[in-house]
Amino acid sequence: MKFLKTRILVASLLTTAFGLIFGGIWFQANHPTHVTEPGQVQTSFPSPISPLVPSAYKPADHLAKQSVVRFSDDTNKQAFINTNNLSASDLKKIDELPNTYVVDRAQDQLTAAGALVAEQKIYTALLTPNDPYYPQWYTTNISAPQAWDLSTGSSSIVVADIDTGFALNHEDLTGRWAAGGKDFVNNDNDPSAGTTNPNGAGVTHGTETAGLIGATGNNGKGVASINWGVRILPLQALDDNGRGTTTDVASAVHYAVDQGVKVINMSLGAASPDPILKAELDYAQSHDVVVVAAAGNCGNPSSYFRNGCSTVGQMIYPANYPQVVAVGATDQNDTRASFSSYGPNLDVVAPGSGSIISTAWSPSNQTSLYSSSLNGTSFASPIVAGLAALYRGYKVAATATETINAITSNADKVAGMAGQSFTNEYGFGRVNAFRVLSSVTLPTTPPVPTTTPQTAPAPPTPTNVTLTAGNALHKDDYLSSSDGQSIYTLQRNGNFAFYDNFKLVWETGTQGTKADQVIMQADGNLVLYDSTNTAAWSAVWSSATDRNSGARLNMQTDGNAVINSSTGTALWSTHTMHDTSALSYVLSTGIGGIARMYPGQSIYTPDRRFRLILQSDGNLVLYSPTQALWSTATDGQQVAFLALQPDGNLVLYDRSARPLWASSTDGSGLTRLIVQPDGNLVLYDQSNIPRWNSGTGASYRVSSLISN
Repeated sequence: MKFLKTRILVASLLTTAFGLIFGGIWFQANHPTHVTEPGQVQTSFPSPISPLVPSAYKPADHLAKQSVVRFSDDTNKQAFINTNNLSASDLKKIDELPNTYVVDRAQDQLTAAGALVAEQKIYTALLTPNDPYYPQWYTTNISAPQAWDLSTGSSSIVVADIDTGFALNHEDLTGRWAAGGKDFVNNDNDPSAGTTNPNGAGVTHGTETAGLIGATGNNGKGVASINWGVRILPLQALDDNGRGTTTDVASAVHYAVDQGVKVINMSLGAASPDPILKAELDYAQSHDVVVVAAAGNCGNPSSYFRNGCSTVGQMIYPANYPQVVAVGATDQNDTRASFSSYGPNLDVVAPGSGSIISTAWSPSNQTSLYSSSLNGTSFASPIVAGLAALYRGYKVAATATETINAITSNADKVAGMAGQSFTNEYGFGRVNAFRVLSSVTLPTTPPVPTTTPQTAPAPPTPTNVTLTAGNALHKDDYLSSSDGQSIYTLQRNGNFAFYDNFKLVWETGTQGTKADQVIMQADGNLVLYDSTNTAAWSAVWSSATDRNSGARLNMQTDGNAVINSSTGTALWSTHTMHDTSALSYVLSTGIGGIARMYPGQSIYTPDRRFRLILQSDGNLVLYSPTQALWSTATDGQQVAFLALQPDGNLVLYDRSARPLWASSTDGSGLTRLIVQPDGNLVLYDQSNIPRWNSGTGASYRVSSLISN
């Protein structure tokens, strides 16, 4: 049978020439321009830049005799090796991608034998000359200043920017970078611009897109992006010339999802689809990640072919995939940029023509350079990615689907749409940041549950205090001690963790793995497994207590988890005795600045007049002796746990790792939650400054006077 033909993508930077100059290459880094943020007077303007003579179009080239192969399992892999007369050493593993390898042989020389075989193909980056400088108009165009009155962004939200290298020391991006940046081109952890070719055609592109996502605002330097508070995960998948392979781009997507990002920006693409990359986009979609990509620069009838397109208006990939938010470009007049691709899969348009300003990089100025003019769907895409992050930081429980709907349904219907709700040239319209945030309804008073009892229920007596032979815990499952003070749980990140008095006190340290179940085996060994490969499970951690048939894991009331033999002998334990200084009315953090409360657990005042309990129905409720004072109104939800996070935010998560409620106190540093004697629930920072409260102190005083 014919095997699927997939191409390796050399991702092209989606910038385009302004006017009639196409195919020319210009480095805006050669013309450094310092600009100021909106609201400050521009005192000088650079001279108009004369574009270089357009270079001849260079068609897409191929990575000689190389293919990408993905196997369903090890049996499939061995069949492929045997069928093609290869050895295991002929397959180069792509670490970040599941069961994916590169083979130094052309696709037409391989037999699929049940594997997915793709051609390793490279496209050249399409760069453009600069245009004369204009003031920073695009934030006003999308009503960003009004949106900033509602939110300027949250540091708890991370956007992955998959691009060329980045100016990691730029003055307007300092403090914006998230930990874990990576360079997939050179296979290291330094995604800095210019490491291989400081004069490359695309060397500054990543810095430019990052600046449009999240350059710091209100700091008296450079430019203000749409999202001042977001953190950016810099992932280099294109080299300094703006070229990258499918395996590097797909690896970056997979890695970003595993790092827990909420949004991915991809200002890159190729004219043809690629099943390897699509599989990773499906992976992102299944993990509730918003993926935003540039629609392409194939809209001009006189030049579309120079950008590697076969038809006028052709949308490129990954933007043309339905699970991706495809972004076209408009100018100051809300007119589609002549170069912007269009079609039925276009979602929205955003400013991308008419001198977009952003951060930049050059060998001689790596910390304070700004581009004077940018044009292309490459620069419309990060504006929308920044908006998606702004929304998810403002409405912490928003899903990816909800975020996309908020952006598309609140887009402005510009004149070119002629009164229609959707057109191929404008999608659902030009984005409007203020309307997107204004669509969020925030509670003005603490919600009071209507479905919960009016007196505090007694904490349930846990029955799951022992894990016996043959039984297992899956993700978000937990064991509880009989007094409810200790919890042993398998977290969604693969870590097997022990919480005592809500504090993290012991862990296997396996976060980031694919561990998905822990089994008390019949041989007495407690083993943490990755069972994603059903043909061959892999052990991630164990207690090394095998050869003890009949052993069981017991949750003791002294704060210790112990594996006892069939005769009661202690074989292994967490060595975590209760912290006798722990206060019943305080939820504070342990290892890593983390604390968790699971269903059935509670904190309460010493006189037990007030209790905060995470109920089994999913509601977090604060009770007085006679009534429910406050709740998160999340009853009926499949709640997993309440987390007090290292960033200071208090978040209630469901079993799909989606936030249902949050205090929105991220950025406060380590905090602690206290049930006060006056009936108020207060979140304090390290300096004893209250960052959030339930507003119920007055409720207690009034009810107390009435009862007396």
